[in-house]
Amino acid sequence: MTTLFMGFMRRDDPLLHKIAMSGRFEPFVDAFQALGERLLKDSPGWEVRFETPPGAYLHLSKPNWGDDNMDGVHLEAYVSETGEGGRGEAVVALHCEKGCPGGDRESLITALAQRVQSACEELPKGTSPVLVRGVKDCTVVESRFAFFVPDESEVRLVVDSVEDKLKGLQRAVAPHVDAVIEELRR
Repeated sequence: MTTLFMGFMRRDDPLLHKIAMSGRFEPFVDAFQALGERLLKDSPGWEVRFETPPGAYLHLSKPNWGDDNMDGVHLEAYVSETGEGGRGEAVVALHCEKGCPGGDRESLITALAQRVQSACEELPKGTSPVLVRGVKDCTVVESRFAFFVPDESEVRLVVDSVEDKLKGLQRAVAPHVDAVIEELRR
């Protein structure tokens, strides 16, 4: 079960927490919960949501971005295992999914892409080209990086990198998302 608490969705079932990630990646679940708490503290007026079952995955959005059901416009961050021995990948992205404001995802993602493209110098280093997989995909831009976590001591370094990239993307794209949503609502 997931609940919204002061703009923050939390996992309520400890069993789901154990299932979400295994072995050396399990500490990422708690690290992402802590990241969500920091983001709320550092970003007044923003919301943080987690999937059920919880994992090292979150959405960061504003209330008017239509992400109430985790399917609107949002910044998304997650880590996943990519192989044995502590190898993984972290992703930070701007997504525009089917629940977006106005209901016309393709128009919204196209307008977002145009605005973000014109401000690409503001995007964090290592960010993909705009609409790297085309307008039919939900990704406007994203940043990916591989990592190796030999033990729990490295989890914090990875999550710190995710946080830096997420906050950089937040600063760069939030004004553009707000402007496009406002234009489409007129």
